[in-house]
Amino acid sequence: VMLQESRARLRNLDRLCRENGVEFVLVLPPALTERNDLLLKAGVLEGVEVVAPIASRSLGPEFFLDNFHLTEKGATIFTEALDRDLRTRFGLH
Repeated sequence: VMLQESRARLRNLDRLCRENGVEFVLVLPPALTERNDLLLKAGVLEGVEVVAPIASRSLGPEFFLDNFHLTEKGATIFTEALDRDLRTRFGLH
């Protein structure tokens, strides 16, 4: 059920963006669990770009304030990874 809901939401967001001349890319922050895997799978199935610059469970709990929000150090690591990913994706070296 969650996969179907995720697919539908991604499809709707992608359609809304395309209708307004914008390319939709969902960026996922790092996670302590495998929660991002569902969205990554839904993106593949729907042909929607879903990006996780840092794989789930790659950062330890010391990089999180709680189970979701990053510390300053965690945010810095994520921002640098996102920068590298976007530069590569859009050919901006």
